[in-house]
Amino acid sequence: MPHDEHFLTRLDRVSDSYDELELALGLYRDHELVRFVLDHVRLPEAAERVAFALTADRGGPHVIVARDGGFVTCLAAGMKVGPHPVISRGQLDALATKHERVRTGIALARKRGTDSSALLRKMIRKALQLDGRGAPRTEGRPEDKEATHQGAAARDDVLRGLAGC
Repeated sequence: MPHDEHFLTRLDRVSDSYDELELALGLYRDHELVRFVLDHVRLPEAAERVAFALTADRGGPHVIVARDGGFVTCLAAGMKVGPHPVISRGQLDALATKHERVRTGIALARKRGTDSSALLRKMIRKALQLDGRGAPRTEGRPEDKEATHQGAAARDDVLRGLAGC
């Protein structure tokens, strides 16, 4: 990606902490994780870049990534992210955990010779408590209509995310 060279020259901005530097480089090397995170956060339509927080501190440091997953630059603690939306360290950690579960499930399925897409559909169905037709199980209560809509939206989000894995 065209932004990578500039990004790599700016890593010295986060080198005060080994953990922050390790996370920045880990993100740089793990394109699948970055894509998964970008696919699973709600970003404003106009946002061309996003800031990944490397610590829980709102003041940084941050890694700036283009919406397509290209790495742009690193910002030291105290540097402003400008108009870019921020993915908090908590969001990043939670999505990284979800992504790792999906990766582990796929690897295990492949090892056992199982069809990984069938396994993923089964995991999604169970996670979202779907009936066999892809709709959340309901009991006919009025509030179930909203639950059906939310379940379908959640299912669509999961499927979109898995398509990027």
